[in-house]
Amino acid sequence: MLAGEVRQLAHRCGAATREIRGLIYTSVERAHAGTERVGHTGETMFEENAELVAGAAEAARAEQAQTKRLNRAVAVFRLG
Repeated sequence: MLAGEVRQLAHRCGAATREIRGLIYTSVERAHAGTERVGHTGETMFEENAELVAGAAEAARAEQAQTKRLNRAVAVFRLG
């Protein structure tokens, strides 16, 4: 009787070990996939922010050019 119980316990331990191994593998795979998603998201955010900054810089240059033209026009009126 005792040997049968020991065999049954060993079988249950083996099954539990395989289940735990599978759970660890699944967790590692999910963590890896999450890491890849975070990296991709970071790249996308960087690209979008770079585009926004470039657009803002272009708008600032255009505004600066317009301000220079207005200043010249005002100078002409003052001199005239």
